[in-house]
Amino acid sequence: MKQKKKKRIFDTIFKLIVIIASIYFATYAWFVTFDSSEVEGYGVAISKTNNVVISTDGGESWSSTADLAIAADLQFNNEVTSDGLKFYKAGAKTVVGNPVAFIPATRNEDYLEFEVLFKTEASTYIFLDTESSVNPVAGGTEEELIGPDVENQSGDGEFSRDLIAGSVRMAFIANDENGITNNTSLVWAPNKNIELTLDSDDKYHASITSDSVQEYTYIKVEDNGTFKEEKVPNIKDIISATNMGKNANGDPHLIKITVPEGESSAVGTLTIRVWVEGNDRDALTPLIGGEFKLKLFFTAITKEENTEIPNVLVNGNTISGYVNTMEYTADKGLTWIPYSSNNNPTFSPGAEVWVRYKETGKAFASNYKILNF
Repeated sequence: MKQKKKKRIFDTIFKLIVIIASIYFATYAWFVTFDSSEVEGYGVAISKTNNVVISTDGGESWSSTADLAIAADLQFNNEVTSDGLKFYKAGAKTVVGNPVAFIPATRNEDYLEFEVLFKTEASTYIFLDTESSVNPVAGGTEEELIGPDVENQSGDGEFSRDLIAGSVRMAFIANDENGITNNTSLVWAPNKNIELTLDSDDKYHASITSDSVQEYTYIKVEDNGTFKEEKVPNIKDIISATNMGKNANGDPHLIKITVPEGESSAVGTLTIRVWVEGNDRDALTPLIGGEFKLKLFFTAITKEENTEIPNVLVNGNTISGYVNTMEYTADKGLTWIPYSSNNNPTFSPGAEVWVRYKETGKAFASNYKILNF
């Protein structure tokens, strides 16, 4: 049954229903929608910098904010897993519901896809801003989300089903000159601190301040039908770019827009995809019926590109040539740790470490060098 909701400016509300299932070689959380998902309204915004404006209607109108018209019959009906480029749902299951084969998911039925156009009068880079958020409809505080009297309370514990917001994924893909999307600029996994745990009495507990690490993985399906769990590339769970001070703070840009010489402006197109990842730790039965709202805010930042790659080497269990202009990541770019004169990092055998030059006031962070210990 459809429910009428007050339209929220710059917010989209998705109604999502999830169940848990498993695959024969490992255990995954999966979701499936039993009711129609409802989307009331949607909007995006960009900071007023560099005279950049956006369009969600193919360039018919331009502004610093824009609404997106979403089909009234949009539904999320099947289990979905993705790296942001290819989307799959279960094509066959065992009698107890375990997926044993996968088929391609359907755009704007199993996941949401739309395009945002950016027009600029000066060459620049577009980033996702820290003002962006994916929030439970029930609220954002522990008081609003955890307890016996919260909105949309789960039947399996004293918490809101709207904590499904912790399983949301968003992919940002820059279109090339032919309109083809080849690689994700960023896969965003917001709400890293949301977690459901099961105690020894088979009772679920929820936290919105969890500091336990989640492995962000998806199910990669090969052409021959085989599938395996793999790490999601280009994923971040904390956005750091901000319009305040015009700093990317090490985040990857979503799209680079270059204004050709002699031209007054240029347009870049960004494809955005939204889904709930069935392979997320919190896509669980207790969150059946959860709702979340989405807010996107972009910012344009203009700096130089740093084309240098650090001249560093593996030296036993340390990095030779590592200096105060550099930073490293040991989790494939999820988090970057800056140089510290008080702590020379050491690594265990088998570790893969990336090292790059840090962002400065004039230049973005550089490309990285991969070190294998």
